Amino acid sequence: MKKTFITVLFSMSVVHTASADTSMAPTFPPRISRQDFVTYMAGAMAAGLYCEGLDLNIEYVKGFQDATGIMFPFADPSYREEFARREKEAKEDPENYCKVAIVMFHKDAKPRAALAPLLMNKIR
Repeated sequence: MKKTFITVLFSMSVVHTASADTSMAPTFPPRISRQDFVTYMAGAMAAGLYCEGLDLNIEYVKGFQDATGIMFPFADPSYREEFARREKEAKEDPENYCKVAIVMFHKDAKPRAALAPLLMNKIR
């Protein structure tokens, strides 16, 4: 499972590096703050690690990063602290944490994910 998340992190850096030159493209301010993105990713990553059957919705994550211009939330100094807090919550009460994560982040949540569709069912 940790290998999957390392692969995700690596693939995000490859996509960013391989993207087309956007120096001529207009830039727009992100719709959410960097801190919100870091918080969402920390919660989704903890759910991906501790909730059986859930994985990151990497297509949405890449699109989210491209759309907001916020790249590499894992490098943000506050990410480690936020992830540690989320991980502690997930370890202490995995059943409830996973239920909340599905409502907040699952792409198939009805009517829609409350925050962002950062999670999906694992593909087997």
